[in-house]
Amino acid sequence: MPTQLDKDISRITQAVTAPGQMFELTETTRRGVTMPAFKNAPPSLAHFFAHFCNEKKDELFIVDGDMRLTFGEVWHAASHVAHSLASQHGIEKGDRVGIAARNSANWIIAYMGVIIAPSGSKASNTARRSSCSSTASRRKASLPYGRRATPP
Repeated sequence: MPTQLDKDISRITQAVTAPGQMFELTETTRRGVTMPAFKNAPPSLAHFFAHFCNEKKDELFIVDGDMRLTFGEVWHAASHVAHSLASQHGIEKGDRVGIAARNSANWIIAYMGVIIAPSGSKASNTARRSSCSSTASRRKASLPYGRRATPP
């Protein structure tokens, strides 16, 4: 038997996913499976980052100790990471990029950079694993503690 909370969640979900609403749902088929999807969703996470960081560019995004960064500043930094991964380190589509960093502003910027890189590489958080190099199947660049590595 649904609780009042269940009923409220259902009612709110129906309201925000109704036709014409921001989170309107439509059906899509991926890998042979039909599933609901947001009709107005950006085509990728990289597109979402670009749009949202542009819309909110002057608003505070990250507070990390004494550091305060806006969406625009984070986008700018992540763009440099993305460019460096592709042009200086030779990261290609399908490569995995391990991020050896604490959960901080630097990790967020590195993650965004990997996602928006033209190669579409995949990021993995290696901070909690015993060996970050074991997570990469094809490692072209290793950037521990900010040191620059050259591609092999």
